[in-house]
Amino acid sequence: MRNNEYEFQYPEFQEELEEHRQQHMYAQEQMTGGEKVHFIAGAVMAGLAILAVFGVVFFLFLLFCTKVWFV
Repeated sequence: MRNNEYEFQYPEFQEELEEHRQQHMYAQEQMTGGEKVHFIAGAVMAGLAILAVFGVVFFLFLLFCTKVWFV
């Protein structure tokens, strides 16, 4: 729903909506250097964990193919 539709449907909340916009317009904070490093390290570790899971599943599939399926 667009903001102007909300304002049109609920004019009694116009002042509260404007206050909310003013308070949260610049509420975004920049990450510090340490936070950026932790964020990047967490993303890399998550990617490596997913890669490890796929690697283990692929290895088990190869074992299944060589030891069970094509006996």
